[in-house]
Amino acid sequence: MFSFIPEPLEGLYLALEFAWKAGGALKRLIGLFISLVLTSGCSSLPKATLPSEQVPSTSYQVAYIVNHGWHTGIVYPREELLHFLPELAERFGDGQYLEIGWGDMEFYQSREVTVGITLRAIFLPTDSVLHVASVPSSPYESFPNSKIRKMCLGQAQIKSLGRFISNSFERDPSGRAVATQKGLYGDSQFYSGVGSFNVFNTCNKWTAIGLESAGFDIDASFNLTASDIIEFLDSDENTNKAMECPQQENY
Repeated sequence: MFSFIPEPLEGLYLALEFAWKAGGALKRLIGLFISLVLTSGCSSLPKATLPSEQVPSTSYQVAYIVNHGWHTGIVYPREELLHFLPELAERFGDGQYLEIGWGDMEFYQSREVTVGITLRAIFLPTDSVLHVASVPSSPYESFPNSKIRKMCLGQAQIKSLGRFISNSFERDPSGRAVATQKGLYGDSQFYSGVGSFNVFNTCNKWTAIGLESAGFDIDASFNLTASDIIEFLDSDENTNKAMECPQQENY
């Protein structure tokens, strides 16, 4: 149906990914720099929310991670998200899922991306937005050119992920999400986000924190690229957890 690979940032993210994947002394140096940034008071928002229950689930729901090239997003059941953000029902009247992505406000919403906008998005802390798009049925149909990974989540995990997504939205005085402008593709909308975007607090780190909120054992500080997210989900310890639902699954 539609795909989204914003090219102006792709080269910069690929350069970061290449440096990170190079390993050895360069990776250790990058890791040290990230640690210094994180311990200097530049904390990342929104924060992870951990599942509150540790008992076996009796029902399951499916969510997805979508990798659009350099950018990742979370495809989450629409009806479940309305428990946390009921006002979205006014904007998205139907559809089985909603795709949510977090990113830099100016770059993400810009119809004409300039070098200045790109550099500010990468190197300066900037305000954030969320992009919400309706996914009528299958994300495989909506995003045929993207890499998609399925997650089978128990009751505590799907609710914890929903709370994280909900906490990523800035609220007005009445507690409602703050809409900004029309989205990029399909039936979509931008909303003001919580937290500042910078080179160490990116859309992919936001996705990683979402995975942590869903109960995955992931270090969000060191999963900064879209490829990191996919490789984590494809690792042996996570493949079964992500892909195989018990027979009592609930879609």
